[in-house]
Formats: sequence, C-alpha cells, structure tokens
Amino acid sequence: MPQYQVAATAESLPPVQPLEYGHPKNYDPKQHNNDSILQECYNISEQLWRKFELINDVRRDYDPRLTLAGNHERVIQKVDDLRRFYEKSVRPLEMRVAAGIQSNDNDLNTRGQLDDDGSGAEVRAVLRGMSDQQRMQSLEPAIRGEDFTILRAIWNKPFITHGVPDETVQAIREQYLKVLFPAEVARGIAYRKANANLQRLDQQMPKFLASLTHDLAPVGGLIANAIETNNRWVAG
Repeated sequence: MPQYQVAATAESLPPVQPLEYGHPKNYDPKQHNNDSILQECYNISEQLWRKFELINDVRRDYDPRLTLAGNHERVIQKVDDLRRFYEKSVRPLEMRVAAGIQSNDNDLNTRGQLDDDGSGAEVRAVLRGMSDQQRMQSLEPAIRGEDFTILRAIWNKPFITHGVPDETVQAIREQYLKVLFPAEVARGIAYRKANANLQRLDQQMPKFLASLTHDLAPVGGLIANAIETNNRWVAG
C-alpha cells in the first residue's frame, strides 16, 4: 500500500491514508474462474481506491489561482463524489455478496447430501460401543478425507446414537465438501472474506470521511454544508 508524504507547500493539506479494506488487492476473481461477484468486488474497490487517491491529490496540490476556500471546495467536491459512489455502489455490493454466500451454501448443501448406504445403523452401533480413543482412531480416514463411510452413517443423527461430538462431525463434513467440491468451497471462503472486508470498510468509512474534512476552513456555504452533511453521515 502506498505511503503518502505530507506536501511541502504551506497551504496544502496533509494526505490521509486510504482505507486498507477498500484496496482491490483484497480480491482475486481469477482464482475463482472470474466469478462475477468477486469480479464486481474487484472493479468497485478499484474505483473506490482511485477516488481515495483523487482526494489526496487535491488535498496535496494547492492551486494558487484559487482562494483558500476555493481549494478546500475542491476537496469537498471529491469527498462528496466518494460518498455518493460508496452509497450507490459499495453498499448494494454488500447485499450481493451476502446473497452469494447464501446461494453457494445452499448449492453445497444440496449437492453434498449424505445418504445412508444401508449400513448406517450397524456403523453407529459399533461406534457407540467404542471407547473415545477407539472412536477417534476409527474416524481418522474420514478426517484425512480418504473415506466417508462413517460420515454417511452419523450425519444428522443424534449424538447418543454414535457418540461422535457434533464439532467432529461438522469438521469431517467440511473435509468431505472440500474433497468433492473444492471450487465451491474455495468460492464460499472467498465470499466470506469479501463480506468481512466490506463490513470493516462500512464500519470505518464514516470516520474516514470525517477525517477528510475536519481540517478544512469553515468558510463558504459549500464547505459548511458539506461538513454538516459529513457530521450527519457519521452520526447516522
């Protein structure tokens, strides 16, 4: 991430470090067959990052042909542009990513159904009669992703019928999905990472917008109105 240097011009404003969670490096759609949701995440974050850079450009590059208020109005215009873009593009993207997570999970649940092959009752009885150590040893092939016979017998069955802890069953189930549906599992992980990035960005954006205008001269109707708009945005 680039580190911005404070400009030497006395009238210039110091640059503000852009938000890391808005950087396009957080997304790599090519790793997931150019997935459309991840591609949109990349495209929007690229535009967002450019708007961060444009704000710092006008904060740094003081135009001597304009008054101090005029220079600060240039900053306000870029900040308003960033805010409008964020509300129009980034917030709807959060909903699309959340919908992608749900759709991918539903797809995995449907395609990864585990049906008892007829030996389930017998397998559960054997597991139930084992010690904890023996039971865990018998689960090792499933944990390694080599044999899911036992998983078919215990999936969605009460603990009392087989004695395998729920967290262990879930871990084996996740391994099962990774083996059979690696692309879908990887996409789900990427969606959740994207969702986490967008949530953090949403948490940080109000204060970031405020930091871009707090040091502007409180003169001129445009600046005063913009600062008031920022304050309402932060509070709400």
